Amino acid sequence: MVYDEREELESIIENKRIRSVFQPVVSLRDGSVYGYEALSRIEDGNVICTPDQLFTIAPKYKMLWITEQLCRKKALKKLYENRDKLQDKKLFLNVSPKIIYDDKFKTGFTKEYLLRYGIDPAQIVFELTERDANMDLLGFEKVLCHYKKPKYEIAIDDLGSCYSGLNLMCTIQPHFLKIDMQIVHGLNQNRNKYALIKSLSEYATLTNTQLIAEGIETVEELETLIQIGIHYGQGYLLGRPAEEICDINPKIAKKIKECNIAKHNTSNHDMNHFYTRHICMKCLTVPESRTVEEVLSYFEENLHVPGICVTRDDKVLGIVTREKLQQILSGRYGFSLHQKKQVSSIMDKDFLSVDGYTSIGVVSSIAMERSEKNLYDFVVVTDREKYLGIVTVKELLIKSTELSIHAAKSSNPLTGLPGNLIINEKMTKLIEEKLEYTVMYLDMDNFKAFNDVYGFERGDEVIRTLAQILEKNVEKEGFIGHVGGDDFVVILYHNRYESYIPGITGEFEEKTHALYTKEDQQNQYIETKNRHGEIERFPLMSITIVLTTDKEKNYRNQYELAEELALRKKIAKQKTGELYQKA
Repeated sequence: MVYDEREELESIIENKRIRSVFQPVVSLRDGSVYGYEALSRIEDGNVICTPDQLFTIAPKYKMLWITEQLCRKKALKKLYENRDKLQDKKLFLNVSPKIIYDDKFKTGFTKEYLLRYGIDPAQIVFELTERDANMDLLGFEKVLCHYKKPKYEIAIDDLGSCYSGLNLMCTIQPHFLKIDMQIVHGLNQNRNKYALIKSLSEYATLTNTQLIAEGIETVEELETLIQIGIHYGQGYLLGRPAEEICDINPKIAKKIKECNIAKHNTSNHDMNHFYTRHICMKCLTVPESRTVEEVLSYFEENLHVPGICVTRDDKVLGIVTREKLQQILSGRYGFSLHQKKQVSSIMDKDFLSVDGYTSIGVVSSIAMERSEKNLYDFVVVTDREKYLGIVTVKELLIKSTELSIHAAKSSNPLTGLPGNLIINEKMTKLIEEKLEYTVMYLDMDNFKAFNDVYGFERGDEVIRTLAQILEKNVEKEGFIGHVGGDDFVVILYHNRYESYIPGITGEFEEKTHALYTKEDQQNQYIETKNRHGEIERFPLMSITIVLTTDKEKNYRNQYELAEELALRKKIAKQKTGELYQKA
C-alpha cells in the first residue's frame, strides 16, 4: 500500500509502529555506563522512515504531542522491563521544546507517573534540541524551572549544530551539553574542532556542566576526547543503539581506563596532571534548613575551618565562609536580624565548583581570575556533581609551588623534558599497572665527533632539535624523557610504534645534516680524533632506536626493563645500516 505522508503518520500512530532502542552514555574516565539514551525507530516505514522525518512531518498536521507521547510510552515500558539493569543510571529522553510548554506534558511527568515504571525522577534527563533561533528564551527558561524542581535534569542536544543551541546554553544553565557529532568526527585531525571542544571543556569547568561527546567512531577520537577531559561519550565505538540494554564492549572499557592512566600519570609531580581530588578535604555540610545561629556555633567550635557547604542530596547549593558570616552578623543588629533565619538565606550561590579530576594548574588559574570579593573563597570539589570536599586557595598555591619546584628539579635544564627520576617513575607505573606499552630508547650516532668539531653550542642545538622532533612526532598522551646528553626515552601507551620510526629518524637527519658545512655535507663525513687520539673519519649523525613492548616480556621492575634496552642498544650500535633494533 502506498501512503502519502499524512496517511502514513496516522498509520504509525494508530498501529503504534514505533520501537525503542537504547544507546549507552559512557564515562570517559573509567569506561562505566553512566546512562542510556532512548531513541525511536520506525517499523515498516514507507514515506516516513527515520525519526527526523517523523518529527518534521508530525508538527505539520498538529500531531507532535501524540507522536512524542507514543515514543515516550514505548521507551518507558521498555525501561520498566529492564529496571533491574538501570539502577542509578541516567535515562536521556528526547523532548521537543514545543512540547515541554504543553500542560499535558507537565502532568504526564509527575513523580507518581514515573514510579509506576520504576523510575526515579532524578534519573530523567530531558534532551532538548531547538533549531529555531527565534524562540522565546526567557519564557522557555521559566518553563524549565518547573522541571528542575522535581530533580529532573536538562541536556542541550547537538550543541554546535545551530545558533540557538548557544543561546540555550547561556540562558537555561543545563546540567549536560551534548557536543554535536559533526564536531566530534575527526577532531584528532582538525585543529579548529579540537580548539572548539577544548574551549567547551573550559566553559564546562567554569559552569560545573557535564559534557557528552556524540558520534565517537574511532579510537583516535576517543583518545583525544579523554586527553581534553570530556566527561562522557556516545557513539558506535562505545555502543550501538539496541533494543536490549547493553553494556559497553570490555575491550573499549579497558582502552578508556588505559588512556586515563596514561593521561593521569604523565607525571605525578606535574601540576597539570595532579588533581584537586588529591588535596581536597571534607568540611561540614548542612541542609538548607539549618539556622544561621547553628552555623555560627559550629564556626566558634572549629576555629580552623574556612567555611561550610550547604547541600541537598549531596549536591552543593551554596557556601558560607567564615569571613562572609562575620560581615553579615557584624554591626548593631546583624546577629538579631539573621540568627533564626535559614542558612540558605545568607549562603553564597556564586561559588567556584570543579570536578575532582580537574588539574591543580587549571583550578589555580580559574581561582585567581575571580572577582576581588570572591578571590580567596575556598573551591568546592565534586565527583560526578556530588560533594567531595573543598580546597583553599592557600593549599592550591602551596601545592602548585611544590610541584613546580619538583618539576624544575626533575627536568633536564637543556630541553625542559622530564629527567631520570620521572622516567623511572613512568616505567615503574607501566609494569605495576600492567599497561600496554612500547618503550623506545634513542641514542645519537657520531654525536661526540660533531660536538668536538663544531663546539658545545652547536652540540646543544642538536640535542634541542631532537627534543623538538620527538615532541612533534609523539602523540600528546605519549611520554618523552631526556636521560641526559644525547640519550632520550619515549613511551607509547600502545604497540603501534612502526609509523613513528621513519618520521623521527628522517627529520633528525634532515635537520642535523644542515648544521654541517657544505664541504662536510658533500663528503658525508667529518675528520677528528677518536677516543684513542687518532684521526678518524666519522659519518654524519644519525639515530639508533631500540625498543621493547609489554607483549615481549613480563619485566619484574624498571631496572630489568632498562637493562634490556641497554643491551639492545649495544647490539644495535654494532650493526651498521639498521635504524632501530626490536629484538
